[in-house]
Amino acid sequence: MRLALSLLVLTLLAPRLAAADPTYAFATATDFQSPVGCASWVSIAPPRTAHPCVEDVSSDPVARWAFGLIYVVNRFNADNIQILDPTNSFHTVREFSVGNGTNPQDIAVVSPTKAYVSLYNAPYLLVVNPSTGALTDSIPLGRFAGSDGIPDAARMWSYGGGSRIFVALQRLQDFAPTDTSLIAVIDGAADTVLDVDQDTPGVQCIKLLGTNPNSDLEWDATRHRLLVCTVGSYGVLDGGVEAIDPDTYQDLGYETTEAKLGGQLGDVAVSPSGRAYVTLTDVASGPSTLVRYDRDTGAQVGAALFSTDNFALGDIEVNELGELWLCDRTFTNPGLRVFNTTTDTPIAGPISTGLPPADVLFEGSNLAVSVDPRPIPGSLALLAAGPNPTRGEWSMKFAVGEGAALPARLRVYDARGAQVDGVDLGPTGPGQHAVTWRARRGLASGSYFFRLERGGEARTGRVILER
Repeated sequence: MRLALSLLVLTLLAPRLAAADPTYAFATATDFQSPVGCASWVSIAPPRTAHPCVEDVSSDPVARWAFGLIYVVNRFNADNIQILDPTNSFHTVREFSVGNGTNPQDIAVVSPTKAYVSLYNAPYLLVVNPSTGALTDSIPLGRFAGSDGIPDAARMWSYGGGSRIFVALQRLQDFAPTDTSLIAVIDGAADTVLDVDQDTPGVQCIKLLGTNPNSDLEWDATRHRLLVCTVGSYGVLDGGVEAIDPDTYQDLGYETTEAKLGGQLGDVAVSPSGRAYVTLTDVASGPSTLVRYDRDTGAQVGAALFSTDNFALGDIEVNELGELWLCDRTFTNPGLRVFNTTTDTPIAGPISTGLPPADVLFEGSNLAVSVDPRPIPGSLALLAAGPNPTRGEWSMKFAVGEGAALPARLRVYDARGAQVDGVDLGPTGPGQHAVTWRARRGLASGSYFFRLERGGEARTGRVILER
């Protein structure tokens, strides 16, 4: 118990592992009618040069960044994962099926050789090796399904370097919400569903206040909570932006609601300073808007940052520079629009992506170096790391919870996901530890990714080498 309390204090006080500012924004683009969509990218530094349609993807794509690669989830009628390499002009390096008719919705990549794929039309979560495309395991979710036997697994979020995977279960019936929607929490070491409420019989998930969680699961580092838009029934203002404590697995209720904001929710994003933004659609007349809301009262703050005359706003994301990027899908002039979250003013756009943009991400945007500040027996906690950037010598402090000593190792990967270096620590037991990586001679300057492994658990992050 004393060790657990010590780890809690140390983790809360530990500095966030540093990462370099993103250099590009990547977007999937589609009109949802053409046989294919396309992948586009934009340099973040002004003049924000656009590179539209550099690679074909499906007509229903979403994308995630991990370990230097872009993972495109090709959904309805495509049923595959497509991996693009930003260092090779964003061309495809691998593509593999996840099963005909499964309709994949999201991918959570926890290492270059392990990822989880949520499936809309199957009663299980898929475990894959993205470096080979092999389907290695599945995690049953059927016990959480509605009467149709399918839990409608949607968006996911990786926490604690892959030790916990949060999976939104919409639980729809004929595309309409049932009485309850859930967040399943996956134990990344055992590949089983965690029981988040041991006082209630059976394996329990996080029960959401609202229904139909339909947005990305958005991490808010400023308030240490996970946000999701539960939109309820379409055309009815019965949803809200719901907050979840990822450590206690408690639903914290609504930060704001569709009724307060006067529109159907689309997506939510939070700036580095804690400002929260949503997209809305007027269910009566159709206009869509991008607005900021007060996180204490739920009320809209000021005028809309942007508005359109039709249902045409897609994904929104905020990068480490405090820029909010919006997918504007208007018929006449679609593209990416960029806003300053300090002043809530537009600074660029529309930036062409060829077809209308549907989904946007940034280099490093899915890294999620967050650690669980409520250690469990045997768990890892990253306490500090640096310097970052490093000239060649970089150290990490970490802690291990109670339990037996187990072999630990640090692995370093390049931007393509290939292992380039490593340190074996040997048996590592409870308490605080340190490991130093001395970059081998000949290793070029650039962005690298580390993975600390011990007994089936892992913590990941990024380190910049400057020779």
